[in-house]
Formats: sequence, C-alpha cells, structure tokens
Amino acid sequence: MSLNNELVKYLLVLALTPFWLPVARTLWSEFKDALKEDGGFSGPSPSRRERERLAEERRQQVDPLIHEPLAGRDRPVPSLRTGGGSFRRLK
Repeated sequence: MSLNNELVKYLLVLALTPFWLPVARTLWSEFKDALKEDGGFSGPSPSRRERERLAEERRQQVDPLIHEPLAGRDRPVPSLRTGGGSFRRLK
C-alpha cells in the first residue's frame, strides 16, 4: 500500500507540472535578477563598469508591478455602515 501511495504522489506532481513549473521559473528568474548586482548566486562581485551596465539595464526594464485604478470609481457604492441604504462616493 505504501508503494501505491508514493506512486500516486509522484504522478500527481508530474500531472501538475504545467501549473507549478512556470511559477518556479519566474521565481528563479526574479531571484537571479535580485542578486545580479551582488555577483549572482555564487559569483564574484561585478566591477564598477559592470555595475553601471546593470544599473542602466535595470532603468530600461519595465516595472513588473502594475497599478491599475479601479474601474467605475465615480459610481456611487452602497455604504456598509448604514446597511446599504445610503450611497457614498469613492475617493
């Protein structure tokens, strides 16, 4: 019975690979980018010229954190404090 449980576990991990592998790749890529200015995971510290090049590359990159304003901000929304009977405007 123990062998069957382990086989099921490994098959489940293998079947779910399309979901967790892209996440793992993205995390590894961001980890490497975060350590790039310090020489990477196990490399030597970069020279002054390399640090300047890395800083220029970082300035040209698009910020991966995106802020999108809420849609319909000007619409009145029911106030939760008054039981939903009155309306207030979002600021």
